[in-house]
Amino acid sequence: MNYLKDYLRRRTLMSMFGALIAVMTTLGVLGASAPASTLSMTGDQLLEDCQSPEDAQQGFCEGFIEGTADGLAVGMARAKACWFKIPPNFDTLQLVDAIVRFLQVHPNERIQTAASLTLQALREVFPC
Repeated sequence: MNYLKDYLRRRTLMSMFGALIAVMTTLGVLGASAPASTLSMTGDQLLEDCQSPEDAQQGFCEGFIEGTADGLAVGMARAKACWFKIPPNFDTLQLVDAIVRFLQVHPNERIQTAASLTLQALREVFPC
């Protein structure tokens, strides 16, 4: 029972954090400034969080990737462009797995920002 309670609490926190990241990413896509702490995070830092055994870091990873993808989707809609197309039945963990694989395959690029690498990964893995 505690596992279910912890799981639900974690998913709720990830959703709230994902929404926050989506707003910050959308602001960045639209030219406003967002807090430097998330926009200056590197691919190395994101990969570290995604591969961490700690629930908080994994939750941050999932929320960041989901929020970034959502924010970019808003940017695509506003720009009337297609940068990537995620299948409708893809869930967050599958999305995280795809981004992690991209980061593992491109170690020399991981010094770039996590947000820009997430976009690159989405474009490569889910082309229009």
